[in-house]
Amino acid sequence: MTTSHFLDNHKMVINNLAYSYYRADNKFAKSSTGLTAYGSSSLFTTVEDLSKWVINFDKQIASKNPVYTRMLEDGVLNNGEKVGYGYGLGFGVEGELKTVSHTGGWAGYRTVIMNFPEEKFSCIILSNAADFNSYGSSLDVANLFLKEKFKTKNKTTDSLKDLPTLKLDTTVAKKATGMYQLGEGWYVTITLEGDHLMTQANGENKFQMKAKSDSVYWIDAYDASMTFVKDKNGDVNSLRYRWIDSAKRVIPLQVDIAQFGNYTGIYYSEELSTEYKVDLMDGKLMIHHMRLGDFELQPDAINADQFTSQIGIVRFIKSDENKLIGFRLSGGRVKNLRFDKKL
Repeated sequence: MTTSHFLDNHKMVINNLAYSYYRADNKFAKSSTGLTAYGSSSLFTTVEDLSKWVINFDKQIASKNPVYTRMLEDGVLNNGEKVGYGYGLGFGVEGELKTVSHTGGWAGYRTVIMNFPEEKFSCIILSNAADFNSYGSSLDVANLFLKEKFKTKNKTTDSLKDLPTLKLDTTVAKKATGMYQLGEGWYVTITLEGDHLMTQANGENKFQMKAKSDSVYWIDAYDASMTFVKDKNGDVNSLRYRWIDSAKRVIPLQVDIAQFGNYTGIYYSEELSTEYKVDLMDGKLMIHHMRLGDFELQPDAINADQFTSQIGIVRFIKSDENKLIGFRLSGGRVKNLRFDKKL
């Protein structure tokens, strides 16, 4: 492996480096990072080198090298339940075939190594676009090469897209306007603008909805339909979207930006020996980490003292005397990670 290394100096010039990107306002923007995290990240490599790594991995497993076979041992919780994750490797079944895999994601990079050990087949995908689905694409490749062995499930396609688009009845459509909660920290706002309903998830652009009936709409940008559920009085209090059977209508809180200053300060995690700084920048509440950079904290629609960001959900906590004493961070692979306020 001659073109792989872990970066220990983010100022280093790397030959033939592929920059990473994300979409912003329907354009591509460069996603920069100064991260140097040996092992868990900061690996710069090529498909050719990773192919050598995968071939060697299979050889070591076949020879029962204990270092490698240990990687394939399931993690076990205190209650005896297996977690489907070993020593840095994920185990699963795709297309009725056993898999050993791991994805990677940082800045705008999205990667995966998907190994089908019993088939002696691996798929390596490296991408530099934040909205690229590396895992799903690896399954498409596996389905292509493994053919009959790879048993795909019958997908229920959303055929509503092909129905004729109707002229919007604005009187009926107005009943669907409002905010709905799709998940924790995840909301969608429906607005009536002219003769169109528009949908906008928090942190995303607005997209037009095409009426297929008086309660069902198709959104091209989502490649999916959205159905508003009416009660016996004809009022809309929830919607259905993809796997979400009932996203309830919620009443958003009135955000007082003048109170953002109460959250500023330095917050420290004894468990991780790291800290975040929360500050005001140009009227926005921002959270800063010396290695991760700056992220905006956007107030949650219905929960006071709670904010969403690219690093997860930040829930500020107060003492019995109503004094701000810290926050808990949830997102990705962590939940309720505590940070205590220092200053």
